[in-house]
Amino acid sequence: MSHSVGFVFQNPDHQIFEPSVEKEIAFGLSNRGFSRYQIKTRVDETIEYIGLSAVRKHHLFTLGKGLRQMIAVASIVALKPKILVVDEPTTGLDSSGRQKIMNIIEKLHSHGTAIVLISHDMELVKTYARRLVVLTHGKIILDENTEQAFLEKQPLKNAGLLINESSF
Repeated sequence: MSHSVGFVFQNPDHQIFEPSVEKEIAFGLSNRGFSRYQIKTRVDETIEYIGLSAVRKHHLFTLGKGLRQMIAVASIVALKPKILVVDEPTTGLDSSGRQKIMNIIEKLHSHGTAIVLISHDMELVKTYARRLVVLTHGKIILDENTEQAFLEKQPLKNAGLLINESSF
């Protein structure tokens, strides 16, 4: 399953650990047995695709959270999963960082990657999701296209999801 599904943690610091951006992106590829040439090619492609050229040699923990989040995404994107699961990808990011990470996720989706976005941020969901599945206590209480789901306010309230009534 790990060859088809990639997972990006909510906190990038729980996922990244290599000393440089390049090495972080190469880690999974190396573990999968890619050749040095394949690794270099994929790392270069991924750095360009995600927009990390300016920091490719930097130590990960000298970078801000937004960049670390993008590096966490890049480390999974390099593996080219068919499905990408992202857990609260915008938590703790300013509006610029939030926009950058969501642009990357949208770009991946437009190139054929299925995206599973885990979020409590209903503004984010409303803006980017096409389908909304709400779980409470391990059970699905709502499964609708996003537009219809926001018309059904009670299941969202029952799940403790805050809704800004004026924006919906």
